[in-house]
Amino acid sequence: MVLFHMKSCDDRDEYLYSALTTKSTTEIRDELVFIHNARVRLRSQTLSIYNLLYENDGEHTKNKSEDTKETLKEIHEAAGYITKPDRVKERVIVGKDELSAMIEKIEAFAREVFPECKDTPEITAIDSLWKKRDDADISEDDRLRAWYFLELIDPAFKERDFFDPEKTSLWWAGKQIKPDHVLKDFTGANEKSKIVAKLQTAEKGCPSREQRLKYEDQRSLREHFHERKETFKQLEPSELANHKNVTRKPGDFVRFSAPTSNGTAMFSTNIKNNAGLTSLNTNVRTIHNPGKVETVVEESG
Repeated sequence: MVLFHMKSCDDRDEYLYSALTTKSTTEIRDELVFIHNARVRLRSQTLSIYNLLYENDGEHTKNKSEDTKETLKEIHEAAGYITKPDRVKERVIVGKDELSAMIEKIEAFAREVFPECKDTPEITAIDSLWKKRDDADISEDDRLRAWYFLELIDPAFKERDFFDPEKTSLWWAGKQIKPDHVLKDFTGANEKSKIVAKLQTAEKGCPSREQRLKYEDQRSLREHFHERKETFKQLEPSELANHKNVTRKPGDFVRFSAPTSNGTAMFSTNIKNNAGLTSLNTNVRTIHNPGKVETVVEESG
């Protein structure tokens, strides 16, 4: 089976999908669109559960039993794991059945536990919650609570982030995997292939080229270079010249000759210009101290 490493165009989500080379590309596209939309909705539900549990010190669920709260925490943890992008590293393939089952479980539990999520003969729970959400006469906390419940039970709540199968194209290596074909027309007959693909709205064309570094790595590099720059600012000239990350230049050295009594050069060498010498006219004076010999370079006038 061909392994699809699916990535979102904004690099916020990624997951694995597999398909036989004989499978229809139209069917593959439709399944990938379904998985994308389900992941969007499940992430929204997960965030809503978190807010209901922990926002304002648990104000939204303070009247619920401890068993109900524990069940919500378990659901939140399970849903968060399913949509976790790190599962790509674990080589776990998330199917649409697993996503659908978790979404239905969350919706059913919300309708069972929260009275606001239950339909009545007069009005459905979704319509009632939307009216509360748009009612300016009620408190902001009640409106926010209605918003969280809508995330849990309204299938169209995140519709603006969904893909329409008929208006979505599948791209791989800068080329569109066109519908009404079989997969091997694009990837070959090798069932062990792996491709990195993206979904994109058809009218937008080919997705932008993938960045070489992720946003997290870019931020880490910027912080590293900023810290190194600040470190260099605090160094003395002599410390900076000896720093392991500084490449010495010819101007960092002064060439001098030690004169003899008859005017010839005893030796010639380069010395680190830590003293800030500007000319080559130097005198060498050797001081004999107990245990060491110190050479002093003085700039002549």
